[in-house]
Amino acid sequence: MLITSLYLTPRLLTILHRSAFVAVRRSQQPPLQAAVVECAQELRRVGDLLNWKYRLLELIIKLRKLQTDGKS
Repeated sequence: MLITSLYLTPRLLTILHRSAFVAVRRSQQPPLQAAVVECAQELRRVGDLLNWKYRLLELIIKLRKLQTDGKS
């Protein structure tokens, strides 16, 4: 009832919307423990990807070496 009686300008509506959005975002932030777990999982995925690429590169080098040694 109070809000309907107020004249809300577009600028005021924008300010109210932004402040409400920030308040909701702050209340939904994960606790520190969840952030640490998520970070650890992401680091594990990156490490696994790098390990896979390293092993693939080693295989390519071995195959290339076998190919060049066979031509001699």
